[in-house]
Amino acid sequence: MIATRPAQPSAGTIVVLGGIQPFEAAVERVGAAVEAARGLGFPFTPTARADNYLYGVSDLKDTIRRLQAFEAAGADVLYAPGLPDTNAIREVCRSVGRPVNVLAGGALRSSVFSGEVLSP
Repeated sequence: MIATRPAQPSAGTIVVLGGIQPFEAAVERVGAAVEAARGLGFPFTPTARADNYLYGVSDLKDTIRRLQAFEAAGADVLYAPGLPDTNAIREVCRSVGRPVNVLAGGALRSSVFSGEVLSP
């Protein structure tokens, strides 16, 4: 795990390394990272990432299950890189209560997103 202190102590990133971890291990790692971030002594925004689509696991239900568990473990932002289309992005956003970051690929590369496009 890498925790970096930003130039202005108001936000940060937690990267959990190692590809797709077994579900329980991933949730445990996110929980430990959140706990460490909360003890830094300055505001920090833990971000938890579900890498399924980056590693060829096209399972939206598992991606959502992981993001929901990461949210329950305390992550402030949820990251789901490589989702296949706006419907998947919309479904993820509906399924969690935290801000979601995505990395568009494939056909989405040339798309422009707005709040209206992704609203439920």
